[in-house]
Amino acid sequence: MKTRILSLVLAIVMVLSMAAVFSIASSADEAAEGLTVTVGTTYAVPGTTAWVDVYVSAKSIPAGWHHLRNWQFDFEGAAGVGERDCYASAGDKFGFFNENTNTYGFTVDTGYDAGMPEQILALGGWKIASLSFAVPADATGTIAVSVSNVTALGFEEDDYKTPIAVDTDSVALVAGKIVVVPGISAASEYPDDPTGDFVIPTVNAAGERINSVYNESEDDIAVAGEYGTFIIPACITVGIDDLFDAIEFEELVLKSTAITDAQATTIAKLGSNSDPVQVYIHKRANGGGTTAAAFDSLSNLNKKKVNVMNILASYENTVKVDGNVVSFVGGIVPKADLDYSKFVLEAKFVQGENVKVISKETKKIFKTVTGLASTVETTASAQSSEYVVGSYIAGLKINGVPAGDYTATFTFYGVTPDVNGNPIYVCSDPVVADITVG
Repeated sequence: MKTRILSLVLAIVMVLSMAAVFSIASSADEAAEGLTVTVGTTYAVPGTTAWVDVYVSAKSIPAGWHHLRNWQFDFEGAAGVGERDCYASAGDKFGFFNENTNTYGFTVDTGYDAGMPEQILALGGWKIASLSFAVPADATGTIAVSVSNVTALGFEEDDYKTPIAVDTDSVALVAGKIVVVPGISAASEYPDDPTGDFVIPTVNAAGERINSVYNESEDDIAVAGEYGTFIIPACITVGIDDLFDAIEFEELVLKSTAITDAQATTIAKLGSNSDPVQVYIHKRANGGGTTAAAFDSLSNLNKKKVNVMNILASYENTVKVDGNVVSFVGGIVPKADLDYSKFVLEAKFVQGENVKVISKETKKIFKTVTGLASTVETTASAQSSEYVVGSYIAGLKINGVPAGDYTATFTFYGVTPDVNGNPIYVCSDPVVADITVG
């Protein structure tokens, strides 16, 4: 189900006090901090197979740990089927399933990876696999799926030869679930004559999960018409190519991070050199997904026919230093449905070997953040604050930043459902600035 966040009131600026001493990342650390295995959420019909995503994340990883090489987990709450799609960069790989212990495992050849540190350290971590589980024919409600035991989790050092076995008792576990729904690929139910800004719904009145743009047949596009901002949720995967023959729009918002090269080309061809089509996309915090790469791979001719922008933004003109106070604003650029469970504003300060990351979670987002910025030009002018192009924003003000010169990176994150309903972190393009504090 959707989690909508909407507050059309002025914000009280979020404030964090920052420690006066920055921590120094040490290569002498022998253990990863905050290693976590997270099982995702997915949707399935009774009597079918559910594909559940599994992520590995961490707060820190020792400098000598080059990449994740193997893993093995026992599961409970749902019976594994054995089919699996495990991530490996390349090379020889081996995966297995043990029905007796409900165990999935995977390893890659020396020198190849099942996840790099920068991916595992990203907010939300790195998806190492999609694993199959049975959904009984009489299932209703939700089926809990969890890792009962981490029997192996191994990294490889920089020499590509030395395996490192993680202390499995130190790994935190986050359970997931299979949400049982009466149907998927359900017939769409939309107004007879939809116009204006429009979000394709993801659930119909019967509780069936929609993944299609069709009504009863492929000859009947449910959303044919002319629109302003047209929003395609990530779970809509069936009939997207046909959809663009049936609609017109001022701007397109693609929530999926799994758009293909062919789909990107189809969208680009809707525009022209003189009138490029406006498209907004999501980017994964861990660098995964295909959407951004698909638009980047367009031919030079087709790139001129489409204007691609990130749905989320960190606004460079809102980065302010006032004495020992640093602030910035991030937000959602296009008119959009607010299908986010939370947002995170993050500021990373680097001074030589010293690194400090300050972040703040919020479930509130606004038109105006008092004293910092507004998406309403007249309000920004009246407050002598920054005007930013967008629909909703949030701001972060950090007090007590020690005096000095820093390279600072400011990023805005959102948590939103992916194609299977898993909550994933998407992010703005970061703003990097050299700043002097104090």
